[in-house]
Amino acid sequence: MSTPETVTDTIASFCTRTSFSDLPAKVIAKTKIHILDAIGAAFAGSEREETKNLIHLAEQWGGRPESTLITSKSKIPMVIASLVNGEMSHDTGLDDVYPNAAMHPAAVVLPAALAAAEREAVDGPAFITAIVLGYEIMLRMGDGLSARALYNRGFHPTGICGPFGSTVAAGKILGLSQQKLVRALGISASQVGGLMEFLSDGSSVKRLHPARASQSGVLSVIFSQCGHTGPSTIIEGRDGVFKAYAESSNYSDLLRDLGKELKIMQTGLKLYPCTRYIEPSLNIVSDMQKRDRIDHREIEEITIHIFDAAFPLVVDPLEEKQRPRNAFSGQFSLPFCVAAALVRGRLTKDEFAVQVLSDKEIIGLAKKIKILPDAQMSEAFPRLWPSRVTIKTKRGASLVGDVITAKGDPQNFPSLPEVIDKFSSLAKPVFPKARVEEIIKTVLDLEKVKNMSSLGDLLRK
Repeated sequence: MSTPETVTDTIASFCTRTSFSDLPAKVIAKTKIHILDAIGAAFAGSEREETKNLIHLAEQWGGRPESTLITSKSKIPMVIASLVNGEMSHDTGLDDVYPNAAMHPAAVVLPAALAAAEREAVDGPAFITAIVLGYEIMLRMGDGLSARALYNRGFHPTGICGPFGSTVAAGKILGLSQQKLVRALGISASQVGGLMEFLSDGSSVKRLHPARASQSGVLSVIFSQCGHTGPSTIIEGRDGVFKAYAESSNYSDLLRDLGKELKIMQTGLKLYPCTRYIEPSLNIVSDMQKRDRIDHREIEEITIHIFDAAFPLVVDPLEEKQRPRNAFSGQFSLPFCVAAALVRGRLTKDEFAVQVLSDKEIIGLAKKIKILPDAQMSEAFPRLWPSRVTIKTKRGASLVGDVITAKGDPQNFPSLPEVIDKFSSLAKPVFPKARVEEIIKTVLDLEKVKNMSSLGDLLRK
């Protein structure tokens, strides 16, 4: 009597048999956009002091020159490259997002895939395929576990689901058999982690969640190659992932229509360096500024209606959110971000500098913001991320704006020129214009690349 196929068997079978030729043209085109966007996010992150320290530490560690350390002069071991590049990719909060499960796949999957692809000298099509499959499994894990369920128990969805995606991406590039990929996925589940307690004081540890998730996938593949095993029932088993993290035995969302509608097509981009929960309100404020030419000094009161899932992350406790203690707290403060955007006419990483966080005009305006849950919006989330902003002026005017899908969402995806503009703005402080243009051209023609080291070389100084 044959052994019943486990969920992990099904996943591994799908991933090992899927090839570049199976990917629709629209999937290939969108994947290249996500790759370019992720590299831009890494460039932005490389400028932060904590990341500079981590890059310097990795350079000091040295080791076999296998994989690019982005923005460095160095190539370092694959295992370390996946960690450091993952940290810088998530550092400023500009990496992509999967709205349905509130996860950031690029900062997990791309560093693992790039590190493995350079070491193995694979071509562009193999790299693209690994990225697509890494996204697919990480995001399906998010669908199955549910972001709401994970958040309710204090877990960070990206950290919990990420190792499955990076394991698939690295395993695909390193040519794992179906059996070894099953083992690697079983191993990766013992390396998941990431708690939301960073919200209590604005700790920067959240930036390490994708980094460790990326590295964990690479390590899981290596452990499997070395002969270590992991349970094939790790997802649905008595003490598996669903029991441990969601207390649910319903994994139908994980396997439903596997391979028919690839999840990277349902992934969006971010336009602001803050959590996605804030971006819908920022879209409204930006549009209102252009339409109504709002003078922040004339504002009497601001009311924001938003879905209830946002409150633990970006609203409560309101008094603390109105005056964030550091940059990371600011990135998770709806009142601060909206106030800063109104006062300064924009929200970039510069708005989280120490002097801006203590700006009296911004703090004063943040204290005029009232945030209320909306039942219909809560019902629509996470399929939609709606928001409504009402601004009352001292002269008695009432200005109202709302969004159903924020700019960057899959249903409201940026154009290619907009993506290139975002990338260029993040890359130009790091590399000269000619190099920036060469990176753009290489990524957009990635299926023609014969050896992924050629892209890696462009990402080093």
